[in-house]
Amino acid sequence: MILIMGQNIDPHIQKTKDLLDKSGSEYYVFDHQNCYENHSLSYHINSNKFDFSFCIGEKIIDYNNIRSVWWRLKPPIIQPKETVEHLNYQALKNREWIHSLRPLYENIPAKWINNLDSHYKASYKIHQLDKAVKMGFSIPNTIVSNDTDKIKGFIEAHKPHSEVIYKPLTYYYELPDKVTMTTTVSSALVDRINMSVKVTPGIFQKKITKKYELRITVVGEEIFPVRIDTAGIPEAETDWRNDIYNVKYSITDIPESFRNRLLKLHKSFGLIYGAYDFIVSQDNNLFFLEVNPAGQWLWMENLIDLQITKALVREMIN
Repeated sequence: MILIMGQNIDPHIQKTKDLLDKSGSEYYVFDHQNCYENHSLSYHINSNKFDFSFCIGEKIIDYNNIRSVWWRLKPPIIQPKETVEHLNYQALKNREWIHSLRPLYENIPAKWINNLDSHYKASYKIHQLDKAVKMGFSIPNTIVSNDTDKIKGFIEAHKPHSEVIYKPLTYYYELPDKVTMTTTVSSALVDRINMSVKVTPGIFQKKITKKYELRITVVGEEIFPVRIDTAGIPEAETDWRNDIYNVKYSITDIPESFRNRLLKLHKSFGLIYGAYDFIVSQDNNLFFLEVNPAGQWLWMENLIDLQITKALVREMIN
């Protein structure tokens, strides 16, 4: 039996379910965000016993029969409603569910995609950059700071030959539908938004003049490299996600030596699934940018002939 933790409305889950149906595999989706009225989880704890049970609709799930778990939970976006009380209630509900679901990892003896300890550790961008460097990958010259003097010094040190970009360590949604992307910054801008910069550390990196970018999805030991070309699309020059459906995607090859190093890095993170971003400079040098242990892939799969979902399903079944 396969257990999927996530939302039924997620297109990635919908496609995965289609392939699991075709394979004849038994699976269940535990959708606590939308189906909590008929999806329940109960722990039974006393001095002699620790046990738990699932109910998905009318079906009682025996956790001993679960052979793989796909943790596809995404952070919920809390929309502003009428009152502060409602926002606090939504935040409480989300925290309570996560605190209830997280202990399942220690108690379901199954294959997890991904191992949650590895998944969360690999989500920290400072850890990613440090590990990538230690394993021989090049990264753009980087400072992570909220010290405006150090940030301006970093920016000035790269003049006049290159610019500096900023990106957050996590995600930030600006309602209704804006997400903070990679942004080119200057000393003048840092001065102008001085107090905003001091609020929290951010990533500041030398801007690489790119030839193209790579989105390389790894599932187990299968690698799916995609070349992303942004030439002629100004909105995507700094961050291709700004115009995600108009940039050009193409399946590409990567050298065997690079493939082996990437798999070694992937295994060192302890991941089964990971979406890696690289940038290729004008002089053909390769720079590691980041890995997303829960990165999206379906939009690319719908545009070009990728088989990422099939690879993921194979990992669940095997």
